[in-house]
Amino acid sequence: MDEQNYKRRLEKFSSSLGARLQIYREEKRRWDPFLSTDFNVVSEFIRPKENRLSDIIACLLDANGSHGQQGKFLDAFLRCLFEPDRVAELSGKQRWVKREVPTYYNDENQRRRIDITIDFKNFGIGIENKPWADESDRQLEDYDKHLKRTYDQQYCLVFITPDGRKPKSINDSGCRIKKGELYCLSYRSHILEWIEECRQLCESDRFRWFLHDFRSYIRNEPFTFWENTMQTNKRETEIIMEHVKNNENLEVALDIISRTQKIRERIIKTFLKNLEGFICKRLDMSQWDLKKELGYTSQGNISLSFGVSNQDEPISILLQSYGKVIFIGVFTDNSMNRLKSRLDNEFGPGKSDPPWWFWYQYLKSPDWNYADWTNKDTLIEMHTNPKRVVKNIGNYLLEIIRVAKPEIEEWVKQNPPAQ
Repeated sequence: MDEQNYKRRLEKFSSSLGARLQIYREEKRRWDPFLSTDFNVVSEFIRPKENRLSDIIACLLDANGSHGQQGKFLDAFLRCLFEPDRVAELSGKQRWVKREVPTYYNDENQRRRIDITIDFKNFGIGIENKPWADESDRQLEDYDKHLKRTYDQQYCLVFITPDGRKPKSINDSGCRIKKGELYCLSYRSHILEWIEECRQLCESDRFRWFLHDFRSYIRNEPFTFWENTMQTNKRETEIIMEHVKNNENLEVALDIISRTQKIRERIIKTFLKNLEGFICKRLDMSQWDLKKELGYTSQGNISLSFGVSNQDEPISILLQSYGKVIFIGVFTDNSMNRLKSRLDNEFGPGKSDPPWWFWYQYLKSPDWNYADWTNKDTLIEMHTNPKRVVKNIGNYLLEIIRVAKPEIEEWVKQNPPAQ
């Protein structure tokens, strides 16, 4: 197909689809004052990360939780795992739900903690929640050993991921699944079905609305970059699907989708190059290495790192995306208490979870939210108004560099590499 004909097809596709979406959006604006169709308390105000999702799941599983539904939600969860007789047996027992139970069986794993543990005294369920990240090396193997010793072989592991995949960090996962020692649950099916059952069981209207929003959040959460490029209002998706029933329209739509990731990559590469120039022009970074790690894992991770090291101990001031979250902070395994204190005093208390971050905060801006680089409005702003985005993000990063850089350089000077 020649270029002129292809451009004509693109214009026809976009104008006809645009007209249909415009009609829908005008109607939506008319009804939103009464229906608040886009509001979801979970995505709007809670904005879960891995730990927050684990907090919500643990709350639902806790028979003494603030939901007031006693053991109904826990029993529904047990039905996802066990046969009715086993569920009835466990339902009659006293149970405790615990968060972040540490594994202390050897020095190497003292920092590891199981996301959620359900303790039936003589039986234990360990839950590892991985909505976005992969496991670390031997992570579930170590949890398995901990549970085996704690509950004298009477235990099981539950591994929750978007698609219910098998864990990579434990041996013989298929064999363990057959023996009932390991259960792999999917957010998209098992967890959605469990939350829907909880919603039906719930006798509190107030909490039922929360479960409704939580279910919608999981159903619509783009767990991968590919889903994120496709994610939009549900009704708009239906309109687009109706529009592409025509074979010619479908061919054009698939062409656009196949190029979506490259378009996003080009926008962000340009942004990172401009941000690098903005930082380097304002600072003497001659002793530091600049590393741009622009890659698209399942989360579409991106990073811009200014790093210095004494060869053995790399330390970076890092801007990094992780799925829909942007971090800015210091990346090191070293104990640098004076630096942490200074950063906390200047910018407010920072976080250090996951543990390989020494100190970080979420990206913030005084006048606009740049904290989600998978969002189409963010990408449009990066493309159409790049100087504004670079200036806002760059100034925030510069402030962290201003405080952290001299402390890091002094630490490196005082801790030369071992000979």
